[in-house]
Amino acid sequence: MEERIEELEVKIKELLDDKKYHQIRELLMDLNEADIAEIIETIEIKEDVVRVFRLLPKDSAADVFSYIPVEYEQMIIESLTMREIGQIMNDLYSDDAVDMLE
Repeated sequence: MEERIEELEVKIKELLDDKKYHQIRELLMDLNEADIAEIIETIEIKEDVVRVFRLLPKDSAADVFSYIPVEYEQMIIESLTMREIGQIMNDLYSDDAVDMLE
């Protein structure tokens, strides 16, 4: 499985370079939230981190958010609208929401 994730990391970076966001979304739909978070952690460009996060279906975005490191959470929060932040907060478990606010 780890090998597959590494292949997907490379593929997603290529698709980001080519601005093929629909294909990225399709790849992400087949992954669990922890694997998506792992892939997000490999993305070095802040704008690309936010792009990938925004491609996630709203119902899984909060779950992915709870798996990513704090520095990535901050990157994402700084780039989201208040409405998007509110949606994530509503979907997070209370302990994750408290951690995010801190």
